[in-house]
Amino acid sequence: MTDWQQSWHRWAERVEAYSLRERVLLLLCLIAVLIGLWQWLIELPQERQREQIEQQRTAVANDRDAQQAQLAALMSTEADNRPARELEQLQRTLDELDASLASLSQGLVSADQLPQILQEVLISTTELQLRRVRTLPVEELPLTKAADGTEAAEPVETATGVFRHSVELDVSGDFFEVLSFLRRLEGLPWRFYWDRLDYEVMDYPVGDIRLRVYTLSAEEGLLGV
Repeated sequence: MTDWQQSWHRWAERVEAYSLRERVLLLLCLIAVLIGLWQWLIELPQERQREQIEQQRTAVANDRDAQQAQLAALMSTEADNRPARELEQLQRTLDELDASLASLSQGLVSADQLPQILQEVLISTTELQLRRVRTLPVEELPLTKAADGTEAAEPVETATGVFRHSVELDVSGDFFEVLSFLRRLEGLPWRFYWDRLDYEVMDYPVGDIRLRVYTLSAEEGLLGV
C-alpha cells in the first residue's frame, strides 16, 4: 500500500469515528473549501477576463458611436456651411478681381480721353500727317486665375468685367518725326498700353505708321471719337 493510500485510509477511519452531526459539518466544510477553490482558481479569473472583454467591447462601441456622431455632425456642418463657403469663395474671387482691376487701371487714361490725347500730341507734331483715326470694337477681357501647378487658367465668370478700348492711328511723315511722336506718347503723365506698331518706309525718309494703343476700364462705353 502506498503512503497516499495509507494516509487516506487513516483519514477515513477517523471520519467514521465522528458522529453523524460532525460528519455533516465536515462535509459542509469540504464543500465550502471546494467552492472557494473553484471560485478562486476558475470563476474569478474568468470573471476578470469577461469584465476586460466587456470593457473593450464597450470602449469599441463608444468609439464607434463617437465616430458616427462626429461624422454626422461633420456632414451636417458641411451641408449647412456649403453656401457660406461658396459665398466666401465668391467674395475672395471678387476681391481678387477688384484688386486686379485696380492694379490694371491705376494711372490709366480714361477711355473717352484716349482719342483726344492722341490727336493733341499728333497736332503738336506738325510734320506728321494724320491719315486715319478709328476706334476698334470694345473687347471684354476675362480675368483668369490659375491654380498652383497648372499651366492653363480658366476664365472667371463675373458680372464685373474689364473692357479694352482701342484706338488705331494711321499717320505718315519723316522717320525722326515719328520717333519724336512716339517719345511724346511715352512721356505723357497718363498710362496706356501699346498693342501694335507697324512702320513702312514709302519714300525715304518718309514712311507710314500704324499705331494701335488701348486703355482699360470697368465700363463698356464707347470711345469719344
